[in-house]
Amino acid sequence: VEYSEFLKPSIEKYIANREMDFEKVKEMDPEKLKQLIEEFLSQENEFKDIQDTKDLGMLQLILDKVKQKLIPSPQTCLRKLKKILPEMAFELGKTLTESLLECNRNLKGIPKTVEDFVWHVRCIRDAENKMEDITNRVSELKDLMQLMDSYSFKYPEPTQRKYKETLTQLDNLRTKMQNFY
Repeated sequence: VEYSEFLKPSIEKYIANREMDFEKVKEMDPEKLKQLIEEFLSQENEFKDIQDTKDLGMLQLILDKVKQKLIPSPQTCLRKLKKILPEMAFELGKTLTESLLECNRNLKGIPKTVEDFVWHVRCIRDAENKMEDITNRVSELKDLMQLMDSYSFKYPEPTQRKYKETLTQLDNLRTKMQNFY
């Protein structure tokens, strides 16, 4: 009974892992995702460190089957994260790129008439109003990409291309705004 109490936190973590809603993970910021990855890595080590057997007076508690059941749990969760994080990065990059492309299209060319100039001023103001949110979301995307890199999570080439495209579109918008003034 004494040693089985030691297993209780591990079993609770195992149950929590199995019940984890990975759709909610998609709403986490990169810092929370990092904490989650660290938790799964920690669990993996914790579960591996459980003794195979424990002597209890004249009895011996055999725990190797318990370990075999627990160990894959954080590994499964990490595999799911390795699949979800690139999808999250791609979707965030896609949304940002679309927004940036719209701003860049609106600021295309040099105003030739008063109406064009007024339109440009409106578009510049609209872009300025959006810039803080866009910059924050781009930072979130950068953090997400760095998180995947720091844990050696592989991501598909389209995710990398979308990330680079997002950064390029942001630079283009900033340049157009600076050139207008």
